Formats: sequence, C-alpha cells, structure tokens
Amino acid sequence: MKRLLLLVLGLAAGIAAALAIGWGLLPPSRRGLTPADLRTDYRYEYILLVAEDYAAEGDVHRARMRLQSAAPEGVAAALDAAMGYHLLHRTTEPQLRALARLAQALSVATPAMEPYLEGP
Repeated sequence: MKRLLLLVLGLAAGIAAALAIGWGLLPPSRRGLTPADLRTDYRYEYILLVAEDYAAEGDVHRARMRLQSAAPEGVAAALDAAMGYHLLHRTTEPQLRALARLAQALSVATPAMEPYLEGP
C-alpha cells in the first residue's frame, strides 16, 4: 500500500513538474511564425481562405500580401499547387472559382483553372 501511494505521488509530482516547465518556464515560442510555416495541406487551405476573402472583398493588394507570406516558392507556384490540391480533394465549385479568379487577378493562369473562370 505504501509503495502504491509513493508511485502515485511520484507520478503526480512528475506531471506537475512537466506542466510547470512546459507552460511556465519554457513555453513554446510563437514569434516569427508565418503561414509559410504551416503544414502543406494547411497552407493550401490558407490560400483558399485568401481566395475566398478576395472574392468577398475584392482587395487584390491585401490578397497578394497574404499569399506572399504563405508562399516561399512564389505566389504563382503556390496558387498552381493549391489549385491542384483542391481539385483532388473535393473542394466545392464556388471555392475553386474563387481560387481561379484570384489567380487571374494576379496574372497566374494554368489550364486547370480555365474551366472555373467561365460562367457565374
């Protein structure tokens, strides 16, 4: 019984120490993180959100600035890659249209985007 009590107290002290170090003494740094630091699929989702914001607001300068922060390989390559990703992952047609229209506004054109530039 005494061993079990010591084990439980030791585990509790270890967990408390780990939480104190992780949250209090050495918290993770969030400075300097940009959308370019996101995992690739999340970065493509971010690019889609930028396109949807552009569709709603129409501010191409703000969209370009946001894309530059998410695209270490360049805006054109990022838009092309994001379009390819979203074509494969069952993104809705209005979302694909928003992405294609943003690409068109930024003078980026690929054959995959052309069908989504026509129509409503």
